[in-house]
Amino acid sequence: MLLELSQIIGWLLKYKYFILFPFAVLEGPIVTVIAGYLSSMNLLNFWIVYGVVVLGDTVGDILYFAAGKWGRMKFCRRWGRFLDMRIERVERLEKYFAKHAGKTLFWGKFGYGVVGTLMFAAGIADVSFMRFLGFTFIATLIKSMILVQIGFYFGYAYEQIKIYLDYTSYITIALAILLILIYIYFQRRAKNILENNNKK
Repeated sequence: MLLELSQIIGWLLKYKYFILFPFAVLEGPIVTVIAGYLSSMNLLNFWIVYGVVVLGDTVGDILYFAAGKWGRMKFCRRWGRFLDMRIERVERLEKYFAKHAGKTLFWGKFGYGVVGTLMFAAGIADVSFMRFLGFTFIATLIKSMILVQIGFYFGYAYEQIKIYLDYTSYITIALAILLILIYIYFQRRAKNILENNNKK
């Protein structure tokens, strides 16, 4: 993480959605969860948070994709030998994405620490921009909602438990745990797909 959590929270409270957007582009999941938590305390609006996070995440993906697409051959000729990304490898990558672009882009969005690399590789492989945007945007909608909900419900549960323990709190905690399990499932599914793809 580029910034401390306390610094991120402080800036979100001060600048709200104006700073949330660049944070969403740069920091990703953790900022989404924090913003969800702040919305549970009515310090931010849940739906505005969701919209800004989706937009920020999408812009980040497009920037990675554009860097790969526009600097494709120039990048390969200059740096390819250092990153094992030679012209021949790019051509193989193009064939792979032609067959499996959809599932790779969709499930790759749920992988931790590989999203930027995958978006960059899709650009280098010259994947159609509309196809790229379609699959990644749908995944972003799902992923962002899960993360904002995790932050919202965990925050809500925390505040409720401090006041009293009742069935509402237990239901809230159960829902938060369920959302986390769903997110873990998506991450593991993405990891398995990426591992299987690397073996091919």
